[in-house]
Parts: sequence; C-alpha cells; structure tokens
Amino acid sequence: PDFMNDLSFMMTLNWLYDQNPNEESLQYGLFFSDSRGMLETISAQMPLVYDQRMVKFESEIEKSLVISYNQNSCLHVFAADHGALNPSSRHVDPQILPFSDQDLIKLHPPQFSNWPEFFDPITTDSWCQSYQLAELAVQRGAYAEAAQLGDQAFSDGAVPQKIWELAPFIEGYGFSSRWEDALNLTAEVVATDHRTEELLCVVWDRIESGMPESEKKQTAFTQLEEVLSCKD
Repeated sequence: PDFMNDLSFMMTLNWLYDQNPNEESLQYGLFFSDSRGMLETISAQMPLVYDQRMVKFESEIEKSLVISYNQNSCLHVFAADHGALNPSSRHVDPQILPFSDQDLIKLHPPQFSNWPEFFDPITTDSWCQSYQLAELAVQRGAYAEAAQLGDQAFSDGAVPQKIWELAPFIEGYGFSSRWEDALNLTAEVVATDHRTEELLCVVWDRIESGMPESEKKQTAFTQLEEVLSCKD
C-alpha cells in the first residue's frame, strides 16, 4: 500500500512469524533500504538497532536477508555471492547485497494457524507461487521437486513475470539430467534478455560442478556453448 512504511510492515512481520513474542523486543526487523539513514554506511558486524516506542529491535547487518518485492510481482530473495546478477537488484542498495544470508530462511517453517481475514488469501496456483517454491527447493537441494514444479507450472500454462525467473527450473532440470529441457529454457531466457547471461552462467556452473561426468552431460555443455558465452 502507498501509505504503509517499513515500520508498519515490521510490526505485521513479527505478529505473523514470531512464535514466542516478547513485550520488550522484536525478533524481526524490516527496513526499506532507500529510506533508512542507518543503512547509509554499511560495514561488517554493523549493529542494527531501532526503538519502536515500547519495544526494541537489535541485530547485526550480517544477519540480514535482502529481498525485493513490488506489488503484482514475485518476491525475490538475493544471494550474497551473485545477488547483483539478479536484474531486480537494481532496486536495492548494492552495499547490502553481500550481507544477504539465505541460510536464515527456515526450510520447514511452522504453518500459520489463523491467516488474518483482512489479508489477501494465500494463493497456490500462481506463477509466483511456483517460482518461489522452486527457488526454495533449489536452495535445499531438492532439484527433482524444482523440476516437478516447473512441469506443473508449464503444463498449467503459467508464464513467468520476469524471464529470468526460469532460472530455478533450469537448475532443477539440469540436476535431474533433463538436459534438453534445461537447454531449451536457457535459450528462451537468453533470447528474451541477453542481460541474464551472467546469472545463467552461475546456474550452469553449479550444475557442471555438481553433476557427475557422463556422455550426455558433455554433449549438453557442448550445446550450451552455442547459447551462452560464459567466462572460464
């Protein structure tokens, strides 16, 4: 909403996710990077302290998770090592990206017992749901699950909002030895937006180092050279 600020969302975040609320401290902080003076000069182990009337939030910059979200788009969570290659990073202060720790994401979080009625219902059949679940699956190494999510999304006719959101499905297919599917998606992404090449090179580098050698793998990477121009 246009008239909500980061502190308003911070209260909601704690209300929803803090399973053991404390009257004096907040477990989670939420700050818009373009509106907080505390983020003007960022350094390792920098304290993040904010007093919100009767309660206080205290943490360190190294315990951060950097995200980007715009209304009617998917939530994007940045990785510290290659977050800058994500096109959505242009909306984020580049100083913060190296401190984004995806390991802070709980892979098996508790379910909401009572989703507030005044919030929009949680959707399970949207492109963003498929993309975000695939990103989470790749993070925990569940590549077959990411591939299955891709199969279902494409079968349903889902269309990516951003072409590079196909990246986790490429990784899922690659790690499932579905080389043709991975190559076809890669060609589609590059043909649509050449700026995605560096990001896709990171994805394929993980596949190359994580998959055992085989004739089919070697053939796939030979074909990949016709699609991507990755630096050694």
